Amino acid sequence: MSAWNELPELTAEIESLRSPMDKMQLRVKRIEAYFDYLCRTEERWVIECKRLGIDATWGQSILATVVVPAQKRELPKVLASARRHFEIND
Repeated sequence: MSAWNELPELTAEIESLRSPMDKMQLRVKRIEAYFDYLCRTEERWVIECKRLGIDATWGQSILATVVVPAQKRELPKVLASARRHFEIND
């Protein structure tokens, strides 16, 4: 499924839910889907830069090597924090 189909579907599902924690879990899934799309776009850019012989600083894969790994470390913490918050406020 393309990101431009998946993202609106996830948004609609988020808006239909009542549970704040369920919404948070789907928001994380939506973030992951969006960054997957961005990484695929970046990968095409990196390949094109190499093909055209553009300076390597323009063709670095920042999202896939820096941003997404940090995101994978932080998103579970975000969910844990949300879980604690919603448990306290229930």
